[in-house]
Amino acid sequence: MAEEEQRLKEEAKLELRRQQDEERLHAEETKRKADEEHQHCKADAERLQREEARKQQEEQEKSEQIRNEAEQKKREEADLALRLQQEEERHRAEEAEILRRKSDQEQRLKEDAERLQREEARKQQELEDQELQEAQRQQEKAEQARREAVQEQLRREEAELARREEEEQQQRAEEESRKRQELEAKQQEEIHKAAEEQRQREAELALRKQKDEEMQNQKLVLERAQRAAEEQEQREAAELALKRQEEEQQRAEELRLQREKEENDRRQNEERMRVQEIAAKTAEGENLILEFAKAIQNEDVAQAQDYFRQARTTFQECGVSDHDSTLASCEEQLQLLRVQRLVIDAEQHLNSARHEMSSGACTPAVIVRARDSVQEAKKLLSQMPSNTREARDTLSHSISVISSEIDAAESALGAVEDEGTDQLYMQCFQQEEGNGIASDSPQHDIDTDIHQGSDGLEVQSFHYSSGG
Repeated sequence: MAEEEQRLKEEAKLELRRQQDEERLHAEETKRKADEEHQHCKADAERLQREEARKQQEEQEKSEQIRNEAEQKKREEADLALRLQQEEERHRAEEAEILRRKSDQEQRLKEDAERLQREEARKQQELEDQELQEAQRQQEKAEQARREAVQEQLRREEAELARREEEEQQQRAEEESRKRQELEAKQQEEIHKAAEEQRQREAELALRKQKDEEMQNQKLVLERAQRAAEEQEQREAAELALKRQEEEQQRAEELRLQREKEENDRRQNEERMRVQEIAAKTAEGENLILEFAKAIQNEDVAQAQDYFRQARTTFQECGVSDHDSTLASCEEQLQLLRVQRLVIDAEQHLNSARHEMSSGACTPAVIVRARDSVQEAKKLLSQMPSNTREARDTLSHSISVISSEIDAAESALGAVEDEGTDQLYMQCFQQEEGNGIASDSPQHDIDTDIHQGSDGLEVQSFHYSSGG
C-alpha cells in the first residue's frame, strides 16, 4: 500500500513538473515574440522620427510632397495601431489559455488527492474488518471455554480481553496519530502550493504590467509621430484621453489584484483555523478514549459510559468519519462490560440464595430472603441486551435451578409446620382430659392466631383458654 501511494505521488510530481516546463517554455516563447515585435515597433518609430525630421527640413520647398507623406504616415500609423491591437488581443488569449491550463491542473491534482484518500480509507476499512473478524473468532473460543468453567474462565478472559483491547487501542491511537500527521502535512503542502501559485500569479501580473508599459511606450511614440501631422489641439485632446484611460485601467488592475490577495489570505486563514480546530478536537477525543480504556480496565461502567459519550460528541464536532470504527469498538467494549457486570451481580444474588438455602436453618425468613435474591437476579436478567443470548440463557438456567430448590424447600417446610400443628392440638386435648374438662365444652377452645411479626413475616401462634 505504501509503495503504491509513493508511486502515485511520484507520477503526480513528474506530471506537474512536465506541465510547469511546458508553461515556462511557452512563456519564454511569448516573451521572445513580444521582444521581436517591440524591436520592430521601435525601428518603425525611429524611422518615422527620421522621416519627420527630413520632412521638416524640406517643408518649405516641398509642401505638397509633405502633405502626401503625411497622409502616407497616417495610413502607416493606423496599420501599426491595428497590429498593436491584434497583438494585445493575442496576449489576452494566451493569458486566458494559461489560466485555463492551471485550473485544469489544479482540478486533476485535487481528484488525485481525493482518489488517494478514498483508497487509503478503503484499505483501512479492510484492515479493521479483518481485526474485527479475528476478535470475533477469539471471542467465540473464549465463550466456549467459559461454558466449561464459568467463574475461573471469566477472570482469565477479562484479563486477556483487557490486554488485547489495550494493544488494539494503542494501535488505533498510533494509526490515528499517523493519519492526523499525514493530513496536517498534506494541508501544509496545499498551503505552500497555494502560496507558490500566488507568487506565480504576481510574477505573471508583473510581466503583464511590463508588457503594458512597453505597449504604452509604443503608443507614446506613435502619439509623438502623430502630433507632427495633426493640429496642436487635437494632439492634446488625444493625449489626455489616453492618459485617463491608462489611469482607469491601472486602478482597475490594482483593485483586482488587491481583491485576489485579500480573498487568498482569507481562505488560507480559514483553512488554518479549521485544521487547528480539527486537531484540537481530535486530541481531546483521543484523551477521552484513553480515559475510557482506563475506566474499562477498572470495570467502572458509569465512568466508562460518561467518557464514551463525551468522546462521541467530540468526534462528531470534528465533522470527519475517521473515528467511527474506534467509537464502534468502544461501544462494544462498554456493552460487554455492562453484560459482565450484570452477570456477576446476578450470580452474586444467586450465590446469596444458595447460601441461605444451604445454611441448615431453613425457616420462612430464609426462604423469603432467598426469593428476594432470585427476584433481583431476574431484574438484572431483564436489563441484559437481546444480542447476549448465550449469557442470558446461562443465567436463566441458574435462576430456574435455584427457584426449583427454593420451591422444594418451601414445600418441605410447609409439611413440617402442618405436623407440628397437629401435635399441638393433641397436647391441648390431653391437658383438658387431665384437668377434668369436657372436650366438648363450649367454654374451652384453642384459637389459632395468625399475625405479622416484627420482620414482616406471618407468625402462627396458638392460644388455649378456659371458661374460668
